Amino acid sequence: MMYSFSRLLPAAGFAATALVASVFVKGLLPQDTVFGLFLPLNMGLGALLGFVFVGRRAGQGYGVALGVGLTAGVLLLFWAVALQALWAVFEKSLGGVFPSLNSALSDIADHAIAYAGLVTQPYVLAVVGGGGVFCALLAEAMVRVFGR
Repeated sequence: MMYSFSRLLPAAGFAATALVASVFVKGLLPQDTVFGLFLPLNMGLGALLGFVFVGRRAGQGYGVALGVGLTAGVLLLFWAVALQALWAVFEKSLGGVFPSLNSALSDIADHAIAYAGLVTQPYVLAVVGGGGVFCALLAEAMVRVFGR
C-alpha cells in the first residue's frame, strides 16, 4: 500500500466524519454512560475505511466516487455498530454475566439492534452520508491534481 495524498486525505476526512457522528450519537445516550474507547474506536475505523476503501478506489471518476462515498458511509455505520456491540458484550462477559455462549450471542444481537436504532437517526445518516460523499469526491479531485 502506497501512502499518497489521495489515500491520506479520505482517511482524515472519514476520521472526522466518524468523530462528528459519534458526538451526535453520544448525545442520544444517557448521561451516566461510560464511553471509554467509543470515540477512538470509531475514528480509527473511519480512518481505516477512508484509507483502504476510498483511497483504493480513487481515480475512477466522479460518478464512481459518489457510490464509493455512500458505500463507505454504510460500511462505517455497520462496522461501528458491530464493534461497539461486541465491545459492550466483551466488557459484560468479563464480569461473568453470561451463563452460556448462546446468551452472550443473543446479547450481541440486542446491543447491535439498540445501536442501529441510534445511528439511523436522520442527522447521523446525513453526517455520515454527506461526509462519505465529500471525502470520496475530494479524494477523486486529489488524484486528478496530484496523481496516484
